Amino acid sequence: MIYIVYLVLKNLVLWAGSEVFGYASQSFNISACLLAICTAPLWGEIKAWSCGPGFFTVIVPKLIAGITIRGQTVQITRFKTQYLPTTILIVVGVLVWVLMAHYAIARAAATYTDSAHGDLVSGVNRSEAGHDIGDCAHCHDTFDDSICGVNHRMLFVNQFTDQDSGVCVKCHGGNKQVGGIINYDYSRTRGGEESKDCPSNIKKAFKFIDPGTRLPRIQCDLTEALGSAHDLKNIRAYMKNKWGWGGVNAEVNPCGTCHNPHKAIKDYPCSLPSSHGNTWDIWGDESGEKMADYLDSGEIYQAPNKAGGGTERDADAQPNYVEFCLECHQYEQASFEHGTVAAINWGIGGDNHGKGVAGNIGPMWLEEPYGTGQQEYNPNLGKYVLCCTDCHEPHGSRNEWLLRTEVNGTSGVALEDPANSEFCLACHAVVQGTPHSPPGCDFTDCHKHGRRAF
Repeated sequence: MIYIVYLVLKNLVLWAGSEVFGYASQSFNISACLLAICTAPLWGEIKAWSCGPGFFTVIVPKLIAGITIRGQTVQITRFKTQYLPTTILIVVGVLVWVLMAHYAIARAAATYTDSAHGDLVSGVNRSEAGHDIGDCAHCHDTFDDSICGVNHRMLFVNQFTDQDSGVCVKCHGGNKQVGGIINYDYSRTRGGEESKDCPSNIKKAFKFIDPGTRLPRIQCDLTEALGSAHDLKNIRAYMKNKWGWGGVNAEVNPCGTCHNPHKAIKDYPCSLPSSHGNTWDIWGDESGEKMADYLDSGEIYQAPNKAGGGTERDADAQPNYVEFCLECHQYEQASFEHGTVAAINWGIGGDNHGKGVAGNIGPMWLEEPYGTGQQEYNPNLGKYVLCCTDCHEPHGSRNEWLLRTEVNGTSGVALEDPANSEFCLACHAVVQGTPHSPPGCDFTDCHKHGRRAF
């Protein structure tokens, strides 16, 4: 849009100059001149020669009489009033352009410096780079001739190689960021599982599957290879030629599927995958993007309990991660480990933890804050709609299927036995001596996405 307005203004100025003043258009480099004027705040000066000889030798003398230019000083004695209408037209046109350009530059700069990476105090600070904190060149090393044309987007290293190699994990788990970066998982940051110290960064979270075999590996406190993570190569393959991404490996960074590195902030780190080809804005920070906005009339999002007391973000604050995750997971997904991951239907007629019809099924009742754990009338039964992150980690987990280790205030949930009910019992009360007595809650068969009993 800005470029279209620029072309209109450019041709307007060229027409006015050629018709009224009779100068040769090639003697006045309007593009370079306007660029020099509009970017002056960045460089601290206007390079007058950028405007071309026509600006000072043809346009200005025709507009203004008695002008003398001595270095950077312009002295004006009187206007040629017969050119006043066109003068006003040209001046207004240039001012509009300057203001639009300044707005665009200021807007881009403000967006990046507001981000986690661009923050001037705590932003990106690659140890060997030697730039100011938050500087673009920490990632896009435009000063290193050896990588020019080598790495995509002039990054200082390949943007992605495998599960533990790439530009993002050089800082989020590597040693490139001065002072290091701590990124605890969702169970700790939102669920309050303060005693948990592994994984402490994104690289470790993804390494619950092996970068080479792409199968579960021993990590953190596991004694068996039972963990899970988003397989970044699966994501890269899915994103090719989709939503503005390129069609070859070098052009796709799987981390960028969920995160915009130039806008992500601490409390709202995600951007809708489908927005990559256009706005690529932060998701979940504004009205219309919250769990409250996802609900239909009569439905309830109840924030789960946190370990140590309190609850997680309520419906008006919690991002609508359902819509976010379903951008991919509403479709069946190819998986190296599992073959396929089933499509998820969180809408009417879908899973009971979503908008599917649910109720007080059999001898099971809900624990606080969803119920009292007792068999009693609860007017809210069947109305609850969960958010994906109430149960799942976004990057990786010591449990299968990225299931959290802290659920609804219960810490240390470990699911070495697939039939273990510990995860389910964080929310569901079970009556002893019934078919649902522990350990009869097998989420690998009876209770999983796509099953009405889920």
